[in-house]
Amino acid sequence: MAFIIVGCSQSNEPNDSLLSGNVAASAGKMLILEHLTPQKVYAVDSTEVDDEGHFQFDLTINEPGFYRLKETEQKFVTLILQPDELAILNAEGDLGMSKYTLQGSPESENLKSINRKVGNFFRVRDSLSMVFKANEGNQEVLVQLQNEYNEAVEDNMRYMRDFVRMNPGSFACLAAAEQLNPESDYELYVLIDTELSKNYPNSSYLVEFHKVVESMRKLAVGTAAPDIILPNADGEMVSLSSLRGKVVLVDFWASWCKPCRMENPNVVKAYKKYNAKGFEVFGVSLDKERAAWLQAIEVDQLNWIQVSDLQFWNSSVVKLYDIKGIPFALLLDRDGKIIAKNLRGPALQNKLEEILQ
Repeated sequence: MAFIIVGCSQSNEPNDSLLSGNVAASAGKMLILEHLTPQKVYAVDSTEVDDEGHFQFDLTINEPGFYRLKETEQKFVTLILQPDELAILNAEGDLGMSKYTLQGSPESENLKSINRKVGNFFRVRDSLSMVFKANEGNQEVLVQLQNEYNEAVEDNMRYMRDFVRMNPGSFACLAAAEQLNPESDYELYVLIDTELSKNYPNSSYLVEFHKVVESMRKLAVGTAAPDIILPNADGEMVSLSSLRGKVVLVDFWASWCKPCRMENPNVVKAYKKYNAKGFEVFGVSLDKERAAWLQAIEVDQLNWIQVSDLQFWNSSVVKLYDIKGIPFALLLDRDGKIIAKNLRGPALQNKLEEILQ
């Protein structure tokens, strides 16, 4: 207690914070405190753990942020530290690899519960992966494993959704958001953005998160898809908006994209089945070589509208639709509004059956 009290007495300046505690297993070792900013990770300070396991960091923190206290790359704990905070961490064994307690840092406690849940999910995932590899070719087992994995994913996401709904103003929601689905949990991203902006309007973390939410807002289900006007194979300019009145799949792909080519047969099947009922495909290629683009169209039998400016990742549509990877697809209703995203295989046909029955 004397150690802690002395440390506290030294933190009397505005924004001065203290991180101290005991990690007996690290006695005599160096601990490094890193700041996990939205742009990069950098070391803030380091200290040697004394023979009894005590350590202390005197900090000046201007805004709440994510930090990592580590001995090695495998032994660490992530924290959320705030200005004027006196955080105390005590670990029973190796840092981050054993049970530990936190005092004086409510947000770090929240982050601890989130990390514990994610850690459990990763362990289940890795265990299922090992069984999967040992049973390749056994379709019955593989189906069961896929179902178990889907249940684990949903359980993890359910926990994160509940956390956000119960603690929308918690800084730890930024960590929970990383486990959510941007497509199905859009309203929770908006909730986090709204509530945290009230509490931390000038946070650099919130600035970056707000950019993500604004990008999502542009392509949220129910919003009108931005118009695309690009040349087709004959050099004629074709617009996405010209297809109003039809249900349209905007399919971003490229001849060099193997997952895209693997998905093409599913789109072809859906097109043949539902085109006469009002379904159209608007293919947008991120190719850079015209010959490769046209050959892929012919080989894969993509007998629908195809456009491209042949600018690869510099294509105007990449920024317009905030494309991070392909294949990427949006399903639009007859008014050009987004109905769904990235429907694959049977999911696309099931949705079209529902809409066009």
